[in-house]
Amino acid sequence: MASSTDNSSSKVVFPIAFKRATGDSIISTAADEKGTILIVTNKFLNITHDYGKTWVSRSLPSSGMYAVRYLKGKFYLSTMHVDQQYSVIRIYVSSNGGDEWTKMNLEAKSGGPITIGNLQYLKGSYILLGKQMLNERTPVFTSTDGITWTQAGSIPFGIEFLTWNGIRYTAYGAGYQLSPQDKGQKLARNQFKLKNGNWAELIVFTSNDLREWTMQSGAVKKGFFYDSMYVNNKPIPIYYYEEEQPVANGTIILFDSYGNTLKSTNGITFTMSSRPDLFPTNDYRSPMYKVGKQYMIFTQYWYASGVMRLNVLTSTDKVNWKTTKLSRNTDNMFVSQAGNMLLGIADTRVLLSSNGIDWKVVR
Repeated sequence: MASSTDNSSSKVVFPIAFKRATGDSIISTAADEKGTILIVTNKFLNITHDYGKTWVSRSLPSSGMYAVRYLKGKFYLSTMHVDQQYSVIRIYVSSNGGDEWTKMNLEAKSGGPITIGNLQYLKGSYILLGKQMLNERTPVFTSTDGITWTQAGSIPFGIEFLTWNGIRYTAYGAGYQLSPQDKGQKLARNQFKLKNGNWAELIVFTSNDLREWTMQSGAVKKGFFYDSMYVNNKPIPIYYYEEEQPVANGTIILFDSYGNTLKSTNGITFTMSSRPDLFPTNDYRSPMYKVGKQYMIFTQYWYASGVMRLNVLTSTDKVNWKTTKLSRNTDNMFVSQAGNMLLGIADTRVLLSSNGIDWKVVR
């Protein structure tokens, strides 16, 4: 099945509520490389086209929570949750920075309401991972223009993101924390020992064409204790990791919350290494960003109850790192990249930086 924009209606323009930014809690944010930032709150869509110098706030098309995403010149606004069998899903796409929107519909082969789980651009194609209610599979859609989508296949698990290493696609769905009942049990593919004494196991699927998928690791096994809640007699993955940086020279690099990196050159088998000296007080760390000639990683540490402070680690070679404590206006901040700028989200505030050290509040 294919999905497309709704050609029966004209462009949708959400009405202006305020000619300024609102100060309410932030739900989702996205930014392009040219100064446009979109901030979704409970009721409003805050938009700036000049890196926060001026804002306009528009009313959202309905009640409920929305997520906003950006990918290669287009912003996507979509219902976040599919919590009922007959959920009304709203998806919009904009090619002009959120000033005008076009309705977009997704249709999965399995039927039922579906929303956007993730968006990526790999191997010259837009790729959309769908999200459905009570569906343990992840429908995979492809598009040449980011507007009209066709379902290519379906991954038999809840998947967060994909990579392409020049040979195959690899799909990741978090992982398990477990320990063997037999103390003589040997580590299997993509199982690693963690500092807390548990083992971690990555949930990994691979495909050559996005249609047929092979599970490489992560099958639930007998003879293990799973440190997890169970739903329908199945453990819930609680071992989380992210892509550290874009795939380069066929090498995939991931990182977890324990200060470990996970590398693979074939997209199937990963090895784990640790740099505890690099993140001694890390609670959360960002992916690795590059601005100019500097690589940057942002780490959080608890300063007081409800207060997370930030350090920035900078390097020119990704080997030798310098740690700098950031100012108080970055407390509780999470960082992403928008072109040559860094975007910080801290509670209700939006901050921008060109060097990772000096931050300016723009909302």
